[in-house]
Amino acid sequence: MERRTSGRQFAVKDVSVLYSNLGLVKAKSKDLSLGGICLDTGSVSLPVNAAVSVAFTIDALDGAVQCEAHAVVVRSDYTECCLMFDGMNEVTHQALRSYVGDWQYVPGESACNSSVSI
Repeated sequence: MERRTSGRQFAVKDVSVLYSNLGLVKAKSKDLSLGGICLDTGSVSLPVNAAVSVAFTIDALDGAVQCEAHAVVVRSDYTECCLMFDGMNEVTHQALRSYVGDWQYVPGESACNSSVSI
C-alpha cells in the first residue's frame, strides 16, 4: 500500500544515443514511457528504422538510476526523434515501471535481461 502523501518527482537527464554511423549523440528527453522515449536531438537527425542504444538517468526522490536500452528510431523530424525500446536490462525496466506506473504491457524475459552497453 502506498503511504506517500505527495506524488513522486522524477526527472530524466544525461541522455545519450549511440548510433553506429554517427557515434554518440547527446539529447534532451521530451517524453518517456515504458515503450520508448522522445528526444530533442538538436541539429542531429537520426534515420527512421535505425537501431540505436540509449542511456539516460532517471532522477527520483530515492536516488538516481542509470538506465540503458536498445531501441529503434520510429520517428524523426528536424530536431525531434522518437525511439521505441527493443530491449532493456532489469534495472531499467524496474525504473521505468516506477516512473510511468504499472502498465499492462511487460516485455518478455529476453527483452528485460538484454545487456546494453554505451
